[in-house]
Amino acid sequence: MPNNDLQLAIQYEFRDSALQLEALTHPSFRAEYPNTPADNQRLEFLGDAVIQIIVTDRLYQALPLEPEGTLTKARAALSKQPTLAGLARLIDLGKHLRLGHGEKQNHGDERDSILCDAFEALIGAMYLDSDNNLQTPARLLNELIDRYCDDVHQLLQGENPKGELQEWTQRKLHLKPVYELKDVSGPDHDRLHTINVMIGDRCYGQGQAGRRQTAEENAARAALAEIRGGSGPDNEVNSAE
Repeated sequence: MPNNDLQLAIQYEFRDSALQLEALTHPSFRAEYPNTPADNQRLEFLGDAVIQIIVTDRLYQALPLEPEGTLTKARAALSKQPTLAGLARLIDLGKHLRLGHGEKQNHGDERDSILCDAFEALIGAMYLDSDNNLQTPARLLNELIDRYCDDVHQLLQGENPKGELQEWTQRKLHLKPVYELKDVSGPDHDRLHTINVMIGDRCYGQGQAGRRQTAEENAARAALAEIRGGSGPDNEVNSAE
């Protein structure tokens, strides 16, 4: 059955409703319902490549004076998990996903890793459904990127939050941030790490993600946001420091 609400959100009507359903099917759903034809992992693989092509072309056209290094960093910022999960949230993708019971109980429809994978799968499905026409997924992807950030340089400012936080803490407090693993939850194939970043004896921020490294980066971003908001002992920190 076609998901008309999602088709309205993405302004695209699937000719092959099975492709759309496959893109929305998480592996946990197929594990509980073995007769399900396919989950979204293969479409995720395809969609990741399609996104890379679209984003590369967008940046090449939009930033004609930037060197290769800047373009590479910008592409990574636009195609990384938190960004794609943010794009997925703009179309309420989570509420349309088919998840296993355990994933539903663990609020998998809100998790960055699941939303990112599903968004990549959706882009892959649109590409196939439109007879391998890149313009179809490009329209949606570029529209969502425009809504997500006014300037790609905004994303580049936060590309090294751990380094930025450590620089500030050493300069202002003569301390190093310590990243403590608070919890690991979820099934083996989709772990959720919760990290607290401690500066001295105080927790400045918490982050969550499927990969521990990404959770630490998210915790560092949360800490920087608190410091910039004036909650820290010295809020004279900005993205340039």
